[in-house]
Amino acid sequence: MEECGIAPLRVERIARSPTWTEPERNDPVLERRFGQVPEFGGRILRGMRGDGRRDPHRHRDRRPECEAPAMSDITYDLEADAAYVRLADGRVASTEEASPFLYDLDVDGLILGIEVLGATRTLAPGPWRHARLPGSSRADTAE
Repeated sequence: MEECGIAPLRVERIARSPTWTEPERNDPVLERRFGQVPEFGGRILRGMRGDGRRDPHRHRDRRPECEAPAMSDITYDLEADAAYVRLADGRVASTEEASPFLYDLDVDGLILGIEVLGATRTLAPGPWRHARLPGSSRADTAE
């Protein structure tokens, strides 16, 4: 992780006290651990923990996370209780509603972004609640 610029203490802290955990779908003995990395704009560090009898790295995601750009951008408006997930850049041609979701579509009908209305009632708890405010830049949220 040091080659990615993430301090070893940050990795250790996330491993010991993750923001949230999930069981590994392919092997319930393993636990997936997640934590935000403020020095990377709040991106999520993922890890795996086993019971000591199995190698957690056999399920490791081998993508080059150090170089991969963020696949989506999330904002959360506390006053409106609305979360927005930007999936791709592009010009919004139309918006479709399928309550509690609003879908921003491009001219070809492809989804550019999804807004979740009533986010605290709709989404599972997670780091999205600490996402940046709409209209603020990612740099504004870095610690």
